[in-house]
Amino acid sequence: MGISPELRSLNLSNNHLEGPLTVSSIPLQLQSLDLSVNELNGPLLLDIPIPEQNFSLEKLLLADNKIEGPITASLGTMTSLYILDLSNNQLRGNIPDSLGNLTLLTVLRLESNHLNGEIPACLTNLSELVMLNLASNELEGQIPKELGNLAGLASLHLEKNNLQGLLPLSLAQLSNLQVIDVGENNLTGNIPSWIGTCSSLLVLMMRSNNFKGKLPPQIGELTELLILDLSSNLLYGEIPNTYLNLAAMVVVNEDMSVVGEDRHAPSARRVRPCGAPSGARSRHPPNIRGITPDSDHNYYGTCVDYVYGNEDRRYYIEGLDLITKGSERHYAYVLSGMACIDLSNNRLWGHLPAKIGNLKGLMFLNLSRNSFNGDIPGSMGNLSQLESLDLSLNKFSGKIPFQLGSLDYLGYLNMSYNNLSGVIPQQGSHMITFDKSAFWGNPNLRGCPVESWKCSPPHSPLSPPTIDVKEEAKEGFSWYELSMGWSVAAGFFAVVLVLTFKVNWRKTTFDQMDRAITFLLGERTN
Repeated sequence: MGISPELRSLNLSNNHLEGPLTVSSIPLQLQSLDLSVNELNGPLLLDIPIPEQNFSLEKLLLADNKIEGPITASLGTMTSLYILDLSNNQLRGNIPDSLGNLTLLTVLRLESNHLNGEIPACLTNLSELVMLNLASNELEGQIPKELGNLAGLASLHLEKNNLQGLLPLSLAQLSNLQVIDVGENNLTGNIPSWIGTCSSLLVLMMRSNNFKGKLPPQIGELTELLILDLSSNLLYGEIPNTYLNLAAMVVVNEDMSVVGEDRHAPSARRVRPCGAPSGARSRHPPNIRGITPDSDHNYYGTCVDYVYGNEDRRYYIEGLDLITKGSERHYAYVLSGMACIDLSNNRLWGHLPAKIGNLKGLMFLNLSRNSFNGDIPGSMGNLSQLESLDLSLNKFSGKIPFQLGSLDYLGYLNMSYNNLSGVIPQQGSHMITFDKSAFWGNPNLRGCPVESWKCSPPHSPLSPPTIDVKEEAKEGFSWYELSMGWSVAAGFFAVVLVLTFKVNWRKTTFDQMDRAITFLLGERTN
């Protein structure tokens, strides 16, 4: 098939293309090549001397294929590349040092492969790098301190590897950092206080490591923080008061509009939060519940803009795995209203402060598997955006606050295995709509749904008014007993009437009874 020499961008993604990718199949004049989401297989065949070919390729997207083998070292000679995406393939081996030659790279995505070895220090040569994603591989060793030299880095994904050691202090120099995800590794030590100096941070994911010590109060000074996940570590102590005033979670923007409607401001290789206009930064992203995630301008995260000719293009790069509503869910993009705190499965204790009601923009809260005690504060009824609440496996006591029954968006609730008592809020509350498993392990709780016979709404037009059986029993009888007696009597007389007027039925019935009696007597005699 002939390709026009004027062609600069070729997008064949989401097809069923097969076979290996060879360098000879890439037209020299292309600036952008997207072959993602196909069935390309075999190794990357880039073994001819690429510098002689004078490639001008700036964007190479090969994600979601079946490409296997090592990352060929000759890929490092495509020095015009701004974006390189090899994610979700079957690549193996070490990350080659030659990638350090791609000094114009802004986005490097190698996640979801089988890469091993250590993170090469040569990546520090990528001075223009904005996004580095090495997640879901088999990388080991320590996080190289040289990453702290990547002054423009906005997003760092190292989760789901076998990394060890401490978070390097050099990362404190990354003043533009918006996303840190180092979850599901073997990192140790205290959570460093210097994280509080990363003032642009939107997402902090450190779950499933071996971090110990107390929660650093400096995290509460991150005014832009939307997602905080420190679950499944060895942390202990009380929740610092600073966490209860996280600025981006305090205010609820009832406007359903999207941050930044200006989507076509011309620029080249500009980085900003997705959806925000050039030079703009929203202190609190709006609530976008109900807006479908298919419209690209509804996302909030790190964006990289590129200009090809006169066309302004954007490349969205954020996605997270969050444990919400009782299970791990993948969010392909960080939505602008997604405020989340997960401190579950640690050794935290103490009373839950009433100030937690300040976090009115919070959508997901998980404090399960700790040792929190005392009453659940009624101020949690102020969390009007809350969709998921998990307080299970703690030592909370007292009554469930009736204010929680007014949380209209609450779709998942788990209060099991605490020391709660009293009646579950009933009147005007949708607490009764949750499964009784949400309240298991609280033997002193009463009311619907743990007592299922009390789940009919009183005085409902679809059911008769409920009657207190105990009150009627005080007068010597109950309406329940009376109605059961009438039912038995009516059934008996109906049978007698039928046998009286139906001679054949009567004869057959008595014959069967006679045979049964004879059989039983015979069995007993034997």
